[in-house]
Amino acid sequence: MARHRKGFGIHSPFVFELLNDVFFEKNHFYSYFEIEKNSASRSQEKTNKLLFRLANYFDCEKIMLIGENETVKKCLSLVNSKTNIYQDKKGYNNKLKDIKQIDLFYICSDKLNYINHLNIDICHENTVIVLEDIHKNIKNKNIWKNICQAKMFDLTVDIFSFGIVFIKNNFNKQNYTVAF
Repeated sequence: MARHRKGFGIHSPFVFELLNDVFFEKNHFYSYFEIEKNSASRSQEKTNKLLFRLANYFDCEKIMLIGENETVKKCLSLVNSKTNIYQDKKGYNNKLKDIKQIDLFYICSDKLNYINHLNIDICHENTVIVLEDIHKNIKNKNIWKNICQAKMFDLTVDIFSFGIVFIKNNFNKQNYTVAF
C-alpha cells in the first residue's frame, strides 16, 4: 500500500477522479452549513463533509446505516430529496429483506464484523461501503486487513478515520492509503 496525496502516484483513472472530485473538492456545497452545525469537532466536520460528497458524487438514494451514529445519519440524509436511509442498529441484516439494491453502506465501528455477512447480491457496480474507525483497535485493524486481502473487494481506500470499499468487477485488486 502506498500513501497518496491529491492523486500523485495514482494510476487508476477512477481513483484519481475520486480523489480530485470528491476527497479534495474545494467547492462549498449547499448542505455544509447543516453539517457544520451538527458536527462536534473540526475533525468530525471534515469527515462528515467527505461522506456527504461521496454519497452526492455517486448519487446515493438508498443508504444502509449499520449501527448507531445519528450525526452520520443526519449528514447522509442531506444528499438529496430522494435519499432513503435504512438503519439496522444491531447489524443482523433484518432490515434488508425487501430491499433490492443499496447504493451506500455505512458500517459503524462496533459493527465492522457485519462486513463478513454482507449480502453482495444487493450491491451494484457503484455501491460504496464505508467502514468507521478502521484503526480504532486491534480487532478493527484485523477486520480492515482481511478486507484488503479479500478477493471480493476490488478497491479499498484507507483514509485512517475510515475505510472505503468498492466492488468493481472489472478492476484489478488495489489498496490505497490516502493522506486526507
